[in-house]
Amino acid sequence: MDIKKHFKLYKSGKQWFTAAIITTVSAGLILNLGGVASADSATNANDNVAVNHLTAQTSENNKSVSSNVSTNDVTNNQEIQKVQSPKSINPKADNSNQQQNRWVKNAQGQMEYYQNNQLLKGRQYVNLPTIPNTNVQTDNNWYLVDNGIAQSGVQQWAGSYYYFNPSTYLRVENEYRQSQWGDWYMFGKDGRAVTGLYDYNGNTYYANPTTYLRETNKYISTSKGNILLGNDGAALSGIQNVNGKYYYFDPVTHLQANKENYVQSQWGDWYLIDNDGQVLSGVQQWAGTYYYFDPTTYLRVDNDYRQSQWGLWYMFGHDGRIVTKVYPWAGTYYYFDPTTYLRVDNAYLQSQWGDWYLFGNDGRIQSGVQQWAGTYYYFDPTTYLRVDNDYVTSQWGSKYMFGHDGRIVTGLYKWSKNNQLYYFDPVTYLAVTNNYIKANNGNWYLFTADGTAASKVAPWAGSYYYFDPVTHLRVDNAYLQSQWGDWYMFGPDGRIVTGLKEWYGNYYYFDPTTYLKVTNKWIDNKYFGPDGRQAISSLENINNKFYYFDDNGQIIRNQFKKIDTYTYYFGSDGAALVGKQTIDGKNYHFASNGQLLGNLYGEIVDGKFNIYDSLSNKLIKTLDSGDWENMAYSQDSSSINNTDGYLSYSGWYRPYGTSQDGKTWYKTTASDWRPLLMYTWPSKDVEAKFIKYFVDNGYTNTDYGLTKDNVTNLSQDTDTQTLNKYARNLRFVIEKSIAANKSTGPLANDINKFMLTIPELSAKSELPVEYSNGYVPDVSGSIDNNQLIFVNNNSDNQAKGNTSYADSNYRLMNRTINNQTNNDNSDQSPELLVGNDIDNSNPAVQAENFNWEYFLLNYGKLMKYNADGNFDGFRVDAADNIDADVLDQLGQLVNDMYHTKGNQENANNHLVYNEGYHSGAARMLNDKGNPELFMDAGYFYTLENVLGQAENKRDNVNNLITNSIVNRANDITENTATPNWSFVTNHDQRKNVINQIIIDNHPNVPDIMANSYKSTYAQKAWDEFYADQAKTNKKYAQYNLPAQYALLLSNKDTVPQVYYGDLYKETDQYMKTKSMYYDAITTLMKARGEFVNGGQTMTKVNDNLITSVRYGKGVADASSNGTDPLSRTTGMAVIAGNNPSMKEQIVAINMGLAHANEQYRNLIDSTADGLTYNSNGSVNPSVLTTDSKGILRVTVKGYSNPYVSGYLSVWVPLINGTQNARTSAQKVRNVPGKVFTSNAALDSHMIYEDFSLFQPEPTTVNEHAYNVIKDNAALFNQLGITDFWMAPSYTPFNMSRYNEGYAMTDRYNLGTAENPTKYGSGEELSNAIAALHQAGLKVQEDLVMNQMIGFSTQEAVTVTRVDRDAKQLSVDGQTFADQIYFGYTRGGGQGQQDYGGKYLAELKQKYPDLFTTKAASTGVAPDPNTRITEWSAKYENGTSLQNIGIGLAVKMPNGYYAYLNDGNNKTFATTLPDAISSADYYANQENI
Repeated sequence: MDIKKHFKLYKSGKQWFTAAIITTVSAGLILNLGGVASADSATNANDNVAVNHLTAQTSENNKSVSSNVSTNDVTNNQEIQKVQSPKSINPKADNSNQQQNRWVKNAQGQMEYYQNNQLLKGRQYVNLPTIPNTNVQTDNNWYLVDNGIAQSGVQQWAGSYYYFNPSTYLRVENEYRQSQWGDWYMFGKDGRAVTGLYDYNGNTYYANPTTYLRETNKYISTSKGNILLGNDGAALSGIQNVNGKYYYFDPVTHLQANKENYVQSQWGDWYLIDNDGQVLSGVQQWAGTYYYFDPTTYLRVDNDYRQSQWGLWYMFGHDGRIVTKVYPWAGTYYYFDPTTYLRVDNAYLQSQWGDWYLFGNDGRIQSGVQQWAGTYYYFDPTTYLRVDNDYVTSQWGSKYMFGHDGRIVTGLYKWSKNNQLYYFDPVTYLAVTNNYIKANNGNWYLFTADGTAASKVAPWAGSYYYFDPVTHLRVDNAYLQSQWGDWYMFGPDGRIVTGLKEWYGNYYYFDPTTYLKVTNKWIDNKYFGPDGRQAISSLENINNKFYYFDDNGQIIRNQFKKIDTYTYYFGSDGAALVGKQTIDGKNYHFASNGQLLGNLYGEIVDGKFNIYDSLSNKLIKTLDSGDWENMAYSQDSSSINNTDGYLSYSGWYRPYGTSQDGKTWYKTTASDWRPLLMYTWPSKDVEAKFIKYFVDNGYTNTDYGLTKDNVTNLSQDTDTQTLNKYARNLRFVIEKSIAANKSTGPLANDINKFMLTIPELSAKSELPVEYSNGYVPDVSGSIDNNQLIFVNNNSDNQAKGNTSYADSNYRLMNRTINNQTNNDNSDQSPELLVGNDIDNSNPAVQAENFNWEYFLLNYGKLMKYNADGNFDGFRVDAADNIDADVLDQLGQLVNDMYHTKGNQENANNHLVYNEGYHSGAARMLNDKGNPELFMDAGYFYTLENVLGQAENKRDNVNNLITNSIVNRANDITENTATPNWSFVTNHDQRKNVINQIIIDNHPNVPDIMANSYKSTYAQKAWDEFYADQAKTNKKYAQYNLPAQYALLLSNKDTVPQVYYGDLYKETDQYMKTKSMYYDAITTLMKARGEFVNGGQTMTKVNDNLITSVRYGKGVADASSNGTDPLSRTTGMAVIAGNNPSMKEQIVAINMGLAHANEQYRNLIDSTADGLTYNSNGSVNPSVLTTDSKGILRVTVKGYSNPYVSGYLSVWVPLINGTQNARTSAQKVRNVPGKVFTSNAALDSHMIYEDFSLFQPEPTTVNEHAYNVIKDNAALFNQLGITDFWMAPSYTPFNMSRYNEGYAMTDRYNLGTAENPTKYGSGEELSNAIAALHQAGLKVQEDLVMNQMIGFSTQEAVTVTRVDRDAKQLSVDGQTFADQIYFGYTRGGGQGQQDYGGKYLAELKQKYPDLFTTKAASTGVAPDPNTRITEWSAKYENGTSLQNIGIGLAVKMPNGYYAYLNDGNNKTFATTLPDAISSADYYANQENI
């Protein structure tokens, strides 16, 4: 039998329902069937839906067909039988039939149906023509008729009840209707009266299975679960009271919960329910930990100490979790056992962040002095940490020393923090003071009033003694320098000496009152000279008079005395006679130093040169002109170049006259100056070379014999007269050249070129190591061992010179990192780098640093540019190479200004991060409360060595996990790691690459990084670099730069730094051209801000492949469900490999339970051609989904192209829109005593280094970097940058290689409109900072405290050749020490003059502690009373070689330095070379 099914689809809620009409030809029965098909919820219920026509076969004529769909909790599946009207199939029956079959309203108002003019018999549900006037549109409908009468209201039919509309008589479905007897019933989607659970109008109800009535105010168990019905019968949801207990009913199903869960109530509070939905109280286990819920309110208790239902007490934290280990509570801290969770009393325990604490009998954390394990310890009252190796005040006021193991000290103890020795009483533990005792090591020590072992001079028992500064033992029979700089003599019993004392064969006299050695003074007819020695058998200059003392120390009188080939006459007062004298009737002439002159002497009178007989004083001859005119026009600075009184062979002077032929002389004008090297030379050898050089270079004259042939054999062996003759004639030729050129310019050039040929007069005399045997150029571009240190020189000996104006009591070398008190040089971090090395141990310099830092932090305001244009913090350049005192002081200033210590919000607003490549700096910073961020250089090197090197040089990927200040195998800590920052590359590293290319391009040129360097070489190197970078196989550029950034930018516990040159082309105008890596790096930068947070796990897959997972905000590890609303939508996976031949494989990455069944987007992936950001060309789809355990399975394989040499892909959760994954500093815990702590807030920073050393000079104002930065402030924010590392903004030395602020000459001049720096003007800078602030960024200035370069003024200083550690250095067996050097040491520019020290008074008033806190290295506080308005050698440690020459200071034949006593230069008498100074010299040169 054929059966035709016509299915009509209609929509209810989210389901499609089918109503099937089955036509059977033989039986004539029509049955209503229901079926379900899924539908998209977005489809409109009123959509027109096409009818499906399906055909099915049945084996028997009268088979019944039933629906598989039932009403909730109704088990009766019987269908209503429908009896077909004979003509209902054909709605187009003729009118006669219609008239016979009709509806008629009877007298009672009922509708009756007549069929063939007869009332329809029986009770049946039948398809009939639609009852007229019922407002029903269809032609036929189904009606329940009883003996022809249409039924309405509740009717029983086919074993159930239905409701028929009293108006339309049609069956009602899915409606709640009132019966004709007044009760209300629910009728389901098949029209049947409902029993059990049902949904209606958005609520769930329950109909009594017997009465069919809706139940109210009842707790009912159904086959689906328990429900609670309210007053209106609607099933209640949320938290409800059932028989005095609270249960939770699901808001969707309204069923009583049947699974343990933490749920939110209808009023917003959260509750924990058990497996039967009951609300729990007391201690309860949930989500892998325990919580406490108040027995009265049932609410979770946060941050409280509560008693459990079994009587024990537990602590619950801010997030409600049961607390383990250290936790703050009620104004103190407690420790809770990680296993039992119980409070631990009377124990010394390790916290979750690794530090150890002592907890007392009441569980409270202990501070102050505490007894423990049979001894005493001290715990810091602020940090509660055990104090090791410190001298502290107890809670009762007494001071005690605690050793390296924290135990209280007894006996002798050297405290490394001040390098002082103490002795502590074994009974009282107090320091012994004011006593000379025998210590436990058997030696005797004097302990002073503060308990320190006496060092150097100390009073005791009515006298003074000297104690060795290192051993602190008394020193006997020695002449020693005190701590205040004076020298004293101590006798064989150690007592200070007074009176006459013999010492090493000489006699000295020590003043009985001052104890000082007497100098330049008469005592008991004995004279003690400038060095304190009694004058015996010696010539002495006393008050500019010369005396001679015989073997007994008595002055000689009235006699001639020959001393060192010179003859003197000592008069009746013992002083050597000077000038014209008559002795025993004979005339003599003595020089100003008492030496007997020749037979003649001269004087200039009225512009003429008079020559006199020394014996008769008779005028012998008057010369109108002649060689005598070589003399200086005057013996002062107006006629003679000098530096602090000292003359240089590179100097010039004004002669009295000049001549081109030796016959006609011309008196000079004020502009007529000549090189000293035309008249005087260091030696005959140099004089001979001078003559030959000038003749060889065109200064020839046959008449004077100045030909190459004539002079070729001149040498140091040539007699003096001959050399002087050639030199004299050469001067005439030079004068002709000057006249012809009308300038001395060509002569100056020739003199300079000549000096380059003379080792002692050229830069080579400084012994630069680049010219030493076997030297290989260094890629840094500088030569660290090319150093000079400044040496104190207060000598009275003119052969040694005197530069006491440049002396310093400081210059403490290598007090870097952990060697602040000179007792731990394990880091071996050198003091000297480049330029003029600033003495940061000097208290005046330290105060000046405060002044400068304050200026920068208030720059826009102080300069009145832009009130918001002030720096927020600093990047400290070369922090490992400066006295660590200034790092302490910088932290102190920033804390005083911004209150950063113990305040994470303030600290994160004012980052200070140190540059340094020594791992020991981490220990230093940790010990000091982390006032600055440590630079994790180890991670930079690891990235380079694992990913950046050529394939055959790459290290194992496991190093990426371990070779860092942070071990990332499973990093879930907060406030534990050393706060740090790191990078992939920076300006120095990129410079090194360019320098390596230059070196390779110029083999066998040892000074290619010095004098042979040219900017054109750098440009060629850049062309090679960019070509190399674009290659698959690179020689110089880094491999896998995007992979390195992917790891750096996703790491936990390290603030990443992004380099300008990795985003933009470094040799183009600022930000003009994007780099090949721009898209990759900026994609990662933006993703960091959106996704990176939470714990981190790095996993080595194999030797060449690693995965790194960040679990998401508030997600500590893979087992955590997360505590933050963004826990599920944040997190990141990075897969990085370094083997381009790696076979395809699937890697399973555990993203954690918080990310189970979650879609992840392919942010970046590797392809054969490079990288993809949409999966095009990747072996992975654009989206992957984790499994139920949070496992993400990624296909990886090796690639080799310019972007990838190995593999890289990055995956993030698929989200709609954007989000901010960063953690606010307001949300993290403050740590007492700490400035920076490694937590989620610090991790939220990203530093951007905004410059390249090689960026070109701008050509327009619009190209000024500051203006470009201002215009792009919003972009920097969009990229996720939080901190802007501004280029060093200071005015540079105009001859610096890169024209940048590391080579600064003026700290305070940051550029003007008229003379901008490479980056722009100071006002443009201030406006750029303000724009960055407006965009939400903080700005740090590069603080360059180590050096200054390019000072403009020379100073005569005493120097010694040293290496970078300030140790004397020999170069190929040569060295020098204590030599006068004309270094460029004075300067600082107009800015230094205007602003140096300007704010010290203000700082002293606002922050007095800055100037009372003693520096660790010196024990002296910064000096606010000295304004440094000009830098000079006394504020410097030394300098890099300045290519001046070490032999330039002119010396006399007797070894004395030539000296001009003029102005402030009063150390020595004027002592000049004869050729320019002595009229007597020329008088005796005349051939009379």
